Amino acid sequence: MTTREAPRAHVAVMLSILYGALSPTVSGAKACKPLTASNQFPSVFETTAEGMLAIKWRMLGHPRDSVWGHEHVPAVVEIANATRGHCVFLEVGAHVGWLVLLARRLGCTVFAWELSPACVRTLRSNLQLNGLDEHPGGIFTKAVGHKAGSRIDADVPHSTHVSLLKMDIDGPDGVAMLGVETLFQQKRIDYVNIEYGGAKQAKLRPRYLHEMHARGFDVYLLDCYAARTYEHLLRAWPGSMLTCLNHSPEVPSFNRSATHLGQLVDVPSVQPVHDFLRCLVANPAIPGSYCSRLLENQRIPLEHFSAFTRGLGQGEVDLMLKRR
Repeated sequence: MTTREAPRAHVAVMLSILYGALSPTVSGAKACKPLTASNQFPSVFETTAEGMLAIKWRMLGHPRDSVWGHEHVPAVVEIANATRGHCVFLEVGAHVGWLVLLARRLGCTVFAWELSPACVRTLRSNLQLNGLDEHPGGIFTKAVGHKAGSRIDADVPHSTHVSLLKMDIDGPDGVAMLGVETLFQQKRIDYVNIEYGGAKQAKLRPRYLHEMHARGFDVYLLDCYAARTYEHLLRAWPGSMLTCLNHSPEVPSFNRSATHLGQLVDVPSVQPVHDFLRCLVANPAIPGSYCSRLLENQRIPLEHFSAFTRGLGQGEVDLMLKRR
């Protein structure tokens, strides 16, 4: 099902996915635009990731407004493949469900949280468009946090073991993690994929990374949202071997871009990101091997969390966390 099928003789063009076109509302939620058609795309379009035509699905609206969260694609794909048959994905900040549909098509059970009722209505419509409902799993319309009625762990059945938690709500992410504490304490989450920014998550919860480390997770740099973020990190942390895996001369920018073939929107693959993730899920890495060196280079030690955060400045990155 995840076999990559080479596109036929079409001309691939780059389609800019303009994150800035939608402004965030309270608690990190993204506003949902009314569904509209354009000259290039109909009100329903087909989409997939990384050339996996066998799992393509349909979405309502325009790709610029609907294809959100694709910087998290490699983590979803690799964890789904590594946990085939028992993948459970927690999607916090689900928007209109592009990642939800990807995970479902890869065979995962999905629990999704989204603050915006308008986004959730479209998410459910997108599921129905593909002949799916929210079960197994669930969709929850609420602001997530640590108080009763807002907790994530209250919505996840006690018998559930989570393959991957993705947290991306543009700011109060660290507070939302307090509402996952039961799952962390019971060691029921294996991997966490988070957005982390100096002006967002770190500003609202300065010890966010320290808290995740205390919960039993090692922290690794996955990718950067801009090349200048990497430059700032190197200046703040001289001698570091960290690499933004999506930013190198031979790799086109993965974040906020997608190739489209006709009316099929296909988010491209970035091989260094996948190489790292495959090493991460290969347990344990052989000492001295390529994977062992790569993991050590990308790991952010506890004693460098503060320097790393200072180096980010206003920049944003994606981090991958693995339970020790």
